[in-house]
Amino acid sequence: MGASVAATFALSSTASHGPSDILVVSLVDRTRIFKFESDGEVEELETYLGLILDEATLCIGRQLDGGIAQVTSRQARLTTTAGDLASEWRCPEGTTITSVAADGPSVLLSLQGAVLVALQLVQSDWHVQAERTLDANEQVSCVTLSPLLPTLCVVGFWQDSRVALLSLSDLSAVAATRVSEDDALAVPRSLCIASIMSGAPPSLFVGLADGNVITYLLESPANPFTARKSIVLGTQQATFTILPRDDGLQNVLAICEHLSLIYSSEGRMVYSAVTAADATSVCAFDSEAYPGAIAIASTETGALSLATIDSERTTHVVTLPVHETVRRIAYSPALKAFGLGTIKRTLSAGVEEVESHFKLVDEVVFQELHSFALKQDELIECCMRCELDDGTGELGERFVVGTAFLDEEAANAARGRILVFEVTESRQLKLILEQSLKGACRCLAICQGNVVAALIKTVVVYAFEYQTPSSPFLTKKASYRTATAPIDIAVTGNTIAVTDLMKSVSIVEYTPNRGPVPHSLSEVARHYETLWGTAVANVGKNTYIASDAEGNLVVLEQNVASFSEEEKRRLRVTSEMNLGEMVNRIRPIAVVPSASAAVMPRAFLATVEGSMYLYATIAPSKQDLLMRLQSELAKVVKSPGHVKFSLWRGFKSQVRDMGNEGPMRFVDGELIEAFLDLKSEEQDVVVGGLGIEVPGGAEEVRGLVEGLRRVH
Repeated sequence: MGASVAATFALSSTASHGPSDILVVSLVDRTRIFKFESDGEVEELETYLGLILDEATLCIGRQLDGGIAQVTSRQARLTTTAGDLASEWRCPEGTTITSVAADGPSVLLSLQGAVLVALQLVQSDWHVQAERTLDANEQVSCVTLSPLLPTLCVVGFWQDSRVALLSLSDLSAVAATRVSEDDALAVPRSLCIASIMSGAPPSLFVGLADGNVITYLLESPANPFTARKSIVLGTQQATFTILPRDDGLQNVLAICEHLSLIYSSEGRMVYSAVTAADATSVCAFDSEAYPGAIAIASTETGALSLATIDSERTTHVVTLPVHETVRRIAYSPALKAFGLGTIKRTLSAGVEEVESHFKLVDEVVFQELHSFALKQDELIECCMRCELDDGTGELGERFVVGTAFLDEEAANAARGRILVFEVTESRQLKLILEQSLKGACRCLAICQGNVVAALIKTVVVYAFEYQTPSSPFLTKKASYRTATAPIDIAVTGNTIAVTDLMKSVSIVEYTPNRGPVPHSLSEVARHYETLWGTAVANVGKNTYIASDAEGNLVVLEQNVASFSEEEKRRLRVTSEMNLGEMVNRIRPIAVVPSASAAVMPRAFLATVEGSMYLYATIAPSKQDLLMRLQSELAKVVKSPGHVKFSLWRGFKSQVRDMGNEGPMRFVDGELIEAFLDLKSEEQDVVVGGLGIEVPGGAEEVRGLVEGLRRVH
């Protein structure tokens, strides 16, 4: 565009409601016009129907009679279909238009925030419907009009974070509210009224200067600002664009550093991220050549582009046919590539043959780059991506693979291998190290630059060293023998959490050599309970989540601050519940939550039945409320088969059964979200039975649960 785009508008050259074929682009000091033909050809027009093009356009729209209303910083104009000037209204000398909103023949102007002017087109002539000079402590920051409120307008003020509903007939105040009580940065900077949810009143969106978006339901002029909700979309103000839907409802696009689509789904309002980088202005552009498109102006590329946007959040799936079972996966952000461990079973002459490969797949084009075949009867057990010494003292990106052999009858034969791969400049796998093992390698991790391998009965720490710059090798530094067999490991600093086949979780500390003292792996804490472990992960400081083969989840904590050595060595259970599915993998995630977040996501859980769960810790201020809410909902919400909630979610194993007591300090998100499916009267009953005072009542709880629902 050659300059920053301030706004974009779509027009139809034939009728006010026909397909758009004219795109108006408002720059800082001028306006450009682009005409789109039905075959997609684009032409920039030097003039168009008498529009002013040497100024920035604040607002433009076609009227029912075919004329075009254009508002610039100094005037409001109406031109005819022949391009003649039909009517014009100019600002008083010494003032400019700083904010404008239009709805058909009605236009609301803010003159430098000090004067409000309501204009009305009557028989192709501008008439001043109302004018109001504001007090010195009432400076206008933003305005909006909507056909959903034909006789009213909404105005935001700089002072007191105030938003007011005004009558268009005389611009008198009908109602007002403060969007924030104590934040000086919470100034309304943009407004939008849209019909988001079916059967519900219109929604008012208020974009604040600090990046928050406040929503209200405009139930009636007497009770306009209800059901207040707040969400943080970024650190800068959001502006809004309405996108019509085929069902008569509307979506809203919030334009900020994190572009978001706002729409309704299952009776709730959903905010969904949009993959458009650095957009400054967006408008709907439903043209014949590009049906359902939107025009996006970007400051990052300085370009104007057309795109389509989903009407609601969808998952876009790109499929890569592997023709083998993918057993393990690792991802390298630096290489933008995946490492896949695969198994292929074939039947030849009545005999089953098993092949295993490690494949390199490009993330961008999503296609296989190279495949490395393992030996006969060798299966891939685990793989990881890590950074290891490249022989020059620098760190290089590497894939490490652990394997196991099916043939266990051959005496003195290797039972497994550790393979280290380098990715060459030509995007091929290069085997740079092969280490034979006396047992299968079940798990791999990195601890202080060393490779940690979980073998059949031991956990071993290997140092990655070089004889020559091109000849790396592994040196065994320390080992730890488990009670039965290590199933999974999780490394945090120099601490290794090991989940055992039968004896739950133990915490092992790795200590490098100090002079004559050799490297060591020593157990510092243990969970003294029989638990057939399947996975473990660190989800906080000295806090671990573990799963077992009977479908239970247990959160364990090491009390390192205790004065008792026995207490320090004992992992105590802080939370437990029955998930009902056996967890196969737990992967911790690092998310920086906002200060007001109710939950902090900590890990993803994958089960053998193909389910994905999100584990999150609850903010201390919300723990009591959510646990009480869970107890009350368990009395109201009926499960399939009318199974008691406590019986379903209570910890159950061969050793003990807590079905009568239910989950301990665990909140079931699915049950909590069922609060939104209750009728208003039932919600009031549930909140009334919590036993604690909730200042906002059912509305506050509803907002909290909707926020939790948006997490996933």
